[in-house]
Amino acid sequence: MKKTILLMIVLLVFLSCSTSDEPNGLNLPTILNFSASATEILKGEEVVLSWSVTNANSVQIDNGIGSVTSSGTYNISPASTTKYTLTAINNDGTSLMEVTITVYPSVIGKWHIEYQYNNINYIGLFHITFYSDKHFYSTGDAGNWQGPWSQTQNKITWTYPVNNCIYTGTVSDLSMEGTMVLSGSTGVWWGTKE
Repeated sequence: MKKTILLMIVLLVFLSCSTSDEPNGLNLPTILNFSASATEILKGEEVVLSWSVTNANSVQIDNGIGSVTSSGTYNISPASTTKYTLTAINNDGTSLMEVTITVYPSVIGKWHIEYQYNNINYIGLFHITFYSDKHFYSTGDAGNWQGPWSQTQNKITWTYPVNNCIYTGTVSDLSMEGTMVLSGSTGVWWGTKE
């Protein structure tokens, strides 16, 4: 009887000494924080990653960042939407945390355009924005339109349908002087950057 009681006491002491908050008694690294100063940016903008880790022998961040200290910051400017994973390692195992930076196309140029067609006594107005992912969006008296644009040498060209007609605009990259074609008739247009 005494031996049984003694065995139970020893077992209880052992269990109380070996318990921890981690599963199976492991003491894994703790990632206190892994975040970004912004999770949505325009292409070309910069964002700051920050982190804090305890109880880790090594800490790494993927996508070219590599080994880092247990706490710190890192400036990044991803070209496209990217998920960053922080990996903290010690003798008991590994802890992970992720943060995703969503990258939207940046604005290449935005202009206020006035136009006038040959033989038509009318002056129109619209605004057009060119984005880095090769699409444009315009608003104005002809309605709201969007589509692709292309660049050849120093010319930017875009085409979109309005009222069953095809408008094709070509503009010099810097001077913003060019012509617009409407169903085979050339109209003069001019604009200023917004």
